[in-house]
Amino acid sequence: PVPKGKLRILIAEDNAPNRMVAIALLKSAGYILDTAEDGVEAVEKAVSQPFDVILMDVQMPRIDGIEATRRIRGIDLLRDIPIIGLSAGAMKKDRDNCIQAGMSDYLSKPIDWDQLLSLLSDIEKAIKNAASNAA
Repeated sequence: PVPKGKLRILIAEDNAPNRMVAIALLKSAGYILDTAEDGVEAVEKAVSQPFDVILMDVQMPRIDGIEATRRIRGIDLLRDIPIIGLSAGAMKKDRDNCIQAGMSDYLSKPIDWDQLLSLLSDIEKAIKNAASNAA
């Protein structure tokens, strides 16, 4: 589900200013976006709509990004969707917790936007390669 070569991204972030910055940057890069303000909403949206990538804040209300990731990974159709954890925690254990929960990658806040855009570009290339290999 990559229309015109652009990824559909779900941004799960409870902090409104962080969410607005992410929306502005990713929209300017041409990505198709939707947002969730907590982990419960992130799981609901991941189940109900096709996304290519989920950017998952680790600390959110109702259920955190770790639990939301576990729930998403428990659904067969969503087992392989790239989930990138975002957290203010910069320790190795923070990254390890995200990866153990099933996240594909992890970036610490404040986000290095060039690093995120590079990661998204790699994911986009992998999806296109998988599509052309399946054709």
